[in-house]
Amino acid sequence: MAKFKGMPGMKLSGNIGGLVFVQVGDQTYVRRAPTRKKDSWSQKQQQHRTRFKSFTGFYRSLRETVVKPIWNLSATKNLTGYNLFMKANLPAFNSDGGHIDPALLHFSTGPLPLPRYLSAWRDVESPATVEISWHTEIITRIEQPDDELLIAVRNNFQSFGPIETGCLRKDGNCLFDVSEWESTSPLNLYLFFASADRTRYSPDHYFGL
Repeated sequence: MAKFKGMPGMKLSGNIGGLVFVQVGDQTYVRRAPTRKKDSWSQKQQQHRTRFKSFTGFYRSLRETVVKPIWNLSATKNLTGYNLFMKANLPAFNSDGGHIDPALLHFSTGPLPLPRYLSAWRDVESPATVEISWHTEIITRIEQPDDELLIAVRNNFQSFGPIETGCLRKDGNCLFDVSEWESTSPLNLYLFFASADRTRYSPDHYFGL
């Protein structure tokens, strides 16, 4: 650190042109501003950057189909749809972003209630068919008989949907063909409901089949 001589009464403080000026009493000292190289990040910082990069890729793949039409509806004065989506989904990514827990992912949020006793299972005789059932009783004013069941699918590190099933709350059941996504890896389904005009959505419910 070097001493800086200036005009009487002059006081400098801050960062100018890569130099840092520090005022100590009547003396002004100058030193070079610290530089941070890519390889100077700590392991924890590198993991955080990699984790966030992994999440960002996940977000971008769903920005137009999920975040904008669904999560933006729940935005508040202080939280955007992106903020809500990140808060809900970042916990699914491990410390370095190399692993995603599908059970912790969320594709939908909103004020619309899920029906009671929502269940999903594979048909024993036809494993490519998933049977879904729920209670048709309407408890709140916001629920409507024509709310539609939507499904998001995640398999082989890819996400698909939301998929419109054509099945309504009043139906109480639905058959969903999953042959398109069959593979050796587990099938992850996220079930949720949407109002007919798509202005309200429910939270999703995860099923690993």
